[in-house]
Amino acid sequence: MTSRTVAGSSARFVDVGVTPAVAVKSSTVQAHYGVVYGVALAPDGARAAAGGSDGTVRIWDTGTGALVGTLSGPTDAVVAVAYAGDGKALASGGDDGTVRIWSIAGGRPLRVLVGHGRPVRAVCFTADGRQVVSSGDDGSVRVWNPATGKPVRRLTGHRGVVAALARPARRGPGRIQLVTGGEDDTARSWNLAQNAAVATLDRAPGAVTGLTWLTDGSFATGGSDHRLAAWQAGRTTPMSEVDAFPAAVDAFAGSNALIVAGSRLGYLRIWRLLPQGKQWTTFRGDPGPVLAVAVAPAVASRAVVVASAGAGPTVRLWRMPARARPSGCGGCRTARRAGR
Repeated sequence: MTSRTVAGSSARFVDVGVTPAVAVKSSTVQAHYGVVYGVALAPDGARAAAGGSDGTVRIWDTGTGALVGTLSGPTDAVVAVAYAGDGKALASGGDDGTVRIWSIAGGRPLRVLVGHGRPVRAVCFTADGRQVVSSGDDGSVRVWNPATGKPVRRLTGHRGVVAALARPARRGPGRIQLVTGGEDDTARSWNLAQNAAVATLDRAPGAVTGLTWLTDGSFATGGSDHRLAAWQAGRTTPMSEVDAFPAAVDAFAGSNALIVAGSRLGYLRIWRLLPQGKQWTTFRGDPGPVLAVAVAPAVASRAVVVASAGAGPTVRLWRMPARARPSGCGGCRTARRAGR
């Protein structure tokens, strides 16, 4: 295992196996002066972004461990971050109720989107990159034009906090362009063109705290009932379901049926949900709950990069062999906030 010093702390990058009972080493980067609530990885895995209680978004080079940018402007904690599909822009949302669109190259805000009025819990770009979606404590899901900063539509139906978002990795002909999850124990799949919910999944008796797209036609949910489930978009019966942890699933990401999930017990597990649920391995994160997880796909011969954050100022960066190949949208959801 190699070590590098970054901003006074150790940044260590290791290989993570994907076979059962594999030994996994830890690695850390001190990312913020406070708790890290949200993490995202650029599509090529070369950059990691983290939002925290200090009101900033910090961007790291995952190859060298170098801090390459600090985005300032939010007046309260940043709890959600997401890259655009081309990696050129970043969206963030947080407790000040705003959504901000940032230029990665310029390190400056392009737009400040105002409308929620209450904390924003999750953000993501649509698959074509033309729109940004946000959700939060006001129970609404809002779709924005990032070029103009104007709202496009407002999706309603959830009763209470909407804590998670997921969208397909690629634009396609399917009816489903977005899935939302809330503390009303439901997940809803949406056709944005028709401004309508296609299906509502009843996840009772637990809140939906995480979502991620698996393939072009399926997605996964996780929540306070300890379970991970894979669903065909538009249908209401799960294709596969596992009891992931003896505590709530607070964060997860991945695709192509492979999930990296974290719990409030402080450890992560790798699951393959399709065609049937199978646990690959377990490894330890920071002490305390895992609040956020992001996954970037293998590109050519590069390893898969995984980022996780716990209830502290550090982000852990992991590398998995390229053969694991979780891919797609891993930065679309926000962490479940500690104590909520």
